[in-house]
Amino acid sequence: MDEAKGWLANSSDHSISAISQYKGNPLEASWLPNQETSYKWQEYVTPPSFWNQMKYKFCSNKMLTSILGAPHSTNSCYPHKISPTQKPANPNDVHVIKISSTENLLTWSFTPDLENGLPHFRIYRNNNLVATLQGQERNGGDEPEPSHVVLEFRDRVTTSNDIYTVSAFNSLGESISQVSDLVREN
Repeated sequence: MDEAKGWLANSSDHSISAISQYKGNPLEASWLPNQETSYKWQEYVTPPSFWNQMKYKFCSNKMLTSILGAPHSTNSCYPHKISPTQKPANPNDVHVIKISSTENLLTWSFTPDLENGLPHFRIYRNNNLVATLQGQERNGGDEPEPSHVVLEFRDRVTTSNDIYTVSAFNSLGESISQVSDLVREN
Protein backbone atom coordinates (compact mmCIF):
# COMPACT_ATOMS: atom_id res chain seq x y z
CA MET A 1 0.00 0.00 0.00
CA ASP A 2 1.42 3.32 -1.08
CA GLU A 3 0.51 5.86 1.63
CA ALA A 4 1.59 8.75 -0.62
CA LYS A 5 -1.25 7.93 -3.04
CA GLY A 6 -3.78 6.85 -0.39
CA TRP A 7 -6.97 8.71 0.42
CA LEU A 8 -9.26 8.62 3.46
CA ALA A 9 -13.05 8.50 3.44
CA ASN A 10 -15.55 9.45 6.12
CA SER A 11 -18.29 6.81 6.22
CA SER A 12 -20.80 9.18 7.84
CA ASP A 13 -20.79 12.13 5.46
CA HIS A 14 -19.05 10.43 2.48
CA SER A 15 -16.35 13.09 2.30
CA ILE A 16 -12.99 12.10 0.85
CA SER A 17 -9.55 13.65 0.76
CA ALA A 18 -5.88 12.85 0.41
CA ILE A 19 -4.35 11.49 3.63
CA SER A 20 -2.34 14.70 4.14
CA GLN A 21 -5.49 16.87 3.90
CA TYR A 22 -7.92 14.74 5.94
CA LYS A 23 -9.57 16.80 8.70
CA GLY A 24 -11.21 14.00 10.72
CA ASN A 25 -9.78 11.23 12.88
CA PRO A 26 -7.81 9.00 10.48
CA LEU A 27 -8.30 5.99 12.77
CA GLU A 28 -12.08 6.19 12.13
CA ALA A 29 -11.76 6.65 8.36
CA SER A 30 -11.73 4.14 5.52
CA TRP A 31 -8.49 3.92 3.59
CA LEU A 32 -8.75 3.99 -0.20
CA PRO A 33 -5.78 3.30 -2.51
CA ASN A 34 -5.94 6.42 -4.74
CA GLN A 35 -7.96 9.42 -5.89
CA GLU A 36 -9.76 7.58 -8.71
CA THR A 37 -10.96 4.80 -6.38
CA SER A 38 -12.02 7.43 -3.84
CA TYR A 39 -14.25 9.22 -6.33
CA LYS A 40 -15.81 5.92 -7.43
CA TRP A 41 -16.43 4.96 -3.78
CA GLN A 42 -18.04 8.34 -3.11
CA GLU A 43 -20.24 8.06 -6.21
CA TYR A 44 -21.31 4.57 -5.18
CA VAL A 45 -22.14 5.25 -1.50
CA THR A 46 -23.80 8.66 -1.85
CA PRO A 47 -27.59 8.16 -1.79
CA PRO A 48 -29.29 9.10 -5.04
CA SER A 49 -31.15 12.39 -5.17
CA PHE A 50 -34.93 12.44 -5.23
CA TRP A 51 -34.88 12.98 -9.01
CA ASN A 52 -32.49 10.07 -9.56
CA GLN A 53 -34.78 7.83 -7.50
CA MET A 54 -37.77 8.91 -9.60
CA LYS A 55 -35.79 8.37 -12.81
CA TYR A 56 -34.91 4.85 -11.62
CA LYS A 57 -38.55 4.03 -10.85
CA PHE A 58 -39.69 5.31 -14.24
CA CYS A 59 -36.83 3.82 -16.23
CA SER A 60 -36.97 0.41 -14.58
CA ASN A 61 -40.68 0.06 -15.40
CA LYS A 62 -40.32 -1.32 -18.94
CA MET A 63 -44.08 -1.64 -19.41
CA LEU A 64 -44.66 2.03 -18.54
CA THR A 65 -41.88 3.26 -20.84
CA SER A 66 -43.14 1.13 -23.74
CA ILE A 67 -46.74 2.37 -23.25
CA LEU A 68 -45.53 5.98 -23.30
CA GLY A 69 -43.25 5.30 -26.25
CA ALA A 70 -40.21 6.48 -24.31
CA PRO A 71 -36.81 5.09 -25.25
CA HIS A 72 -35.62 2.53 -22.71
CA SER A 73 -31.92 2.56 -21.81
CA THR A 74 -31.08 0.33 -18.89
CA ASN A 75 -27.63 1.97 -18.65
CA SER A 76 -29.24 5.08 -17.19
CA CYS A 77 -31.67 3.29 -14.87
CA TYR A 78 -29.55 2.45 -11.88
CA PRO A 79 -29.00 5.20 -9.29
CA HIS A 80 -25.84 3.58 -7.92
CA LYS A 81 -24.16 2.95 -11.27
CA ILE A 82 -20.57 4.12 -11.23
CA SER A 83 -19.64 6.15 -14.29
CA PRO A 84 -16.67 4.92 -16.32
CA THR A 85 -13.48 6.96 -16.26
CA GLN A 86 -12.08 5.64 -19.54
CA LYS A 87 -13.20 4.40 -22.92
CA PRO A 88 -13.09 0.64 -23.46
CA ALA A 89 -10.13 -0.94 -25.25
CA ASN A 90 -10.09 -1.45 -29.02
CA PRO A 91 -11.59 -4.64 -30.38
CA ASN A 92 -8.86 -6.66 -32.09
CA ASP A 93 -8.37 -9.64 -34.40
CA VAL A 94 -11.26 -8.61 -36.65
CA HIS A 95 -11.81 -11.34 -39.24
CA VAL A 96 -14.25 -11.40 -42.12
CA ILE A 97 -15.32 -14.65 -43.72
CA LYS A 98 -17.26 -14.57 -46.97
CA ILE A 99 -20.14 -17.04 -46.52
CA SER A 100 -21.94 -16.33 -49.79
CA SER A 101 -22.02 -13.68 -52.49
CA THR A 102 -24.24 -11.51 -50.25
CA GLU A 103 -23.25 -12.54 -46.72
CA ASN A 104 -20.14 -12.02 -44.57
CA LEU A 105 -19.43 -13.20 -41.04
CA LEU A 106 -17.41 -10.83 -38.83
CA THR A 107 -15.69 -12.06 -35.68
CA TRP A 108 -13.40 -10.20 -33.29
CA SER A 109 -11.68 -10.45 -29.93
CA PHE A 110 -12.05 -8.14 -26.98
CA THR A 111 -10.31 -8.11 -23.63
CA PRO A 112 -12.77 -6.82 -21.01
CA ASP A 113 -11.54 -4.73 -18.12
CA LEU A 114 -12.94 -4.43 -14.62
CA GLU A 115 -14.54 -1.05 -15.27
CA ASN A 116 -16.17 -1.63 -18.67
CA GLY A 117 -16.82 -5.38 -18.76
CA LEU A 118 -18.06 -6.21 -22.25
CA PRO A 119 -19.29 -2.89 -23.64
CA HIS A 120 -21.63 -2.27 -26.56
CA PHE A 121 -20.17 -2.76 -30.03
CA ARG A 122 -20.75 -0.90 -33.31
CA ILE A 123 -20.13 -2.50 -36.69
CA TYR A 124 -19.04 -0.23 -39.56
CA ARG A 125 -19.02 -1.23 -43.21
CA ASN A 126 -17.17 1.20 -45.49
CA ASN A 127 -17.22 3.79 -42.64
CA ASN A 128 -21.03 3.57 -42.33
CA LEU A 129 -22.69 2.25 -39.18
CA VAL A 130 -24.59 -0.95 -40.00
CA ALA A 131 -25.31 -2.42 -36.55
CA THR A 132 -25.08 -1.79 -32.81
CA LEU A 133 -24.76 -4.84 -30.58
CA GLN A 134 -25.87 -4.88 -26.95
CA GLY A 135 -23.12 -5.25 -24.38
CA GLN A 136 -23.08 -6.56 -20.86
CA GLU A 137 -25.73 -4.95 -18.67
CA ARG A 138 -25.39 -3.85 -15.06
CA ASN A 139 -27.92 -5.02 -12.49
CA GLY A 140 -27.45 -2.12 -10.09
CA GLY A 141 -25.20 -4.12 -7.79
CA ASP A 142 -21.50 -4.78 -7.63
CA GLU A 143 -21.51 -7.32 -10.45
CA PRO A 144 -22.64 -7.13 -14.06
CA GLU A 145 -25.28 -9.47 -15.42
CA PRO A 146 -23.82 -12.71 -16.81
CA SER A 147 -22.53 -12.10 -20.29
CA HIS A 148 -24.44 -13.32 -23.33
CA VAL A 149 -22.47 -11.12 -25.70
CA VAL A 150 -21.43 -12.92 -28.88
CA LEU A 151 -18.47 -11.34 -30.64
CA GLU A 152 -19.71 -11.89 -34.15
CA PHE A 153 -22.01 -10.29 -36.68
CA ARG A 154 -23.56 -11.61 -39.91
CA ASP A 155 -23.74 -8.94 -42.58
CA ARG A 156 -26.34 -9.98 -45.14
CA VAL A 157 -25.97 -6.96 -47.44
CA THR A 158 -22.43 -7.10 -48.76
CA THR A 159 -20.40 -6.39 -51.85
CA SER A 160 -17.02 -7.73 -52.87
CA ASN A 161 -14.99 -4.71 -51.70
CA ASP A 162 -16.42 -4.07 -48.23
CA ILE A 163 -14.10 -2.81 -45.50
CA TYR A 164 -15.11 -3.37 -41.86
CA THR A 165 -14.24 -1.92 -38.48
CA VAL A 166 -15.67 -2.76 -35.06
CA SER A 167 -15.83 -0.31 -32.18
CA ALA A 168 -16.37 -0.80 -28.46
CA PHE A 169 -18.15 2.11 -26.80
CA ASN A 170 -19.45 3.47 -23.52
CA SER A 171 -20.68 6.88 -22.35
CA LEU A 172 -17.18 8.39 -22.80
CA GLY A 173 -16.74 7.43 -26.43
CA GLU A 174 -15.64 4.64 -28.69
CA SER A 175 -12.44 2.79 -29.49
CA ILE A 176 -12.22 1.52 -33.06
CA SER A 177 -10.46 -1.61 -34.31
CA GLN A 178 -7.96 -1.76 -37.11
CA VAL A 179 -9.52 -1.91 -40.56
CA SER A 180 -10.29 -5.41 -41.78
CA ASP A 181 -10.91 -5.95 -45.46
CA LEU A 182 -9.70 -9.57 -45.55
CA VAL A 183 -12.54 -11.63 -46.98
CA ARG A 184 -11.99 -15.36 -47.37
CA GLU A 185 -14.20 -17.84 -49.14
CA ASN A 186 -15.72 -20.33 -46.74
